Amino acid sequence: MAQADREKITAIRAYFEDKFPGWSIAHHYDVERNLEVFAIEGGVVPQCFTVKITPGFLDSYKAEELPFRLHDWQVGDFVKVSGLWPILVSESGLRSLR
Repeated sequence: MAQADREKITAIRAYFEDKFPGWSIAHHYDVERNLEVFAIEGGVVPQCFTVKITPGFLDSYKAEELPFRLHDWQVGDFVKVSGLWPILVSESGLRSLR
């Protein structure tokens, strides 16, 4: 599978930039697992969160809808309490990858 549409990646990045102002937001495509991966780093006590997004989630929404879905599912808040465990966002919801 190919990497997601740039508009969708930009929309997701904007959501994370809004939820984590001043933090570094990095993105890469994991070819082996076919996932879009965001690393969110920053904070007073340096932290790094990882969010992995499935193609099914991305295909389910238009670029302009993605921030609203992430907001509705409280992805930013879920990430903040996830600790060191990555979070997977799929068409069926959120889960911690412990």
